Amino acid sequence: MKTHLKIMLIVSFFLLAGCSDKNVSEESVTTINDTKEMTRDIIGNNAFLYYKDYDEAVSFYQKQMGYRNVFEFPGFAMIV
Repeated sequence: MKTHLKIMLIVSFFLLAGCSDKNVSEESVTTINDTKEMTRDIIGNNAFLYYKDYDEAVSFYQKQMGYRNVFEFPGFAMIV
């Protein structure tokens, strides 16, 4: 029983010491302002939309929305 208590006290001490921010110097903390943000331009995207009436959906996107057909799997899927 005493051994378990000692182990729990030791583990608790190291957890508290490791989780405190007192052991880190202010100079070594890196902030978002210190680092260059890595971004990439979005060059494409995709979405999958499912319709009961495929032909009506194709007609809507081409005629009403003005999308052009890039590639089509007839009666199944279209890339616009």
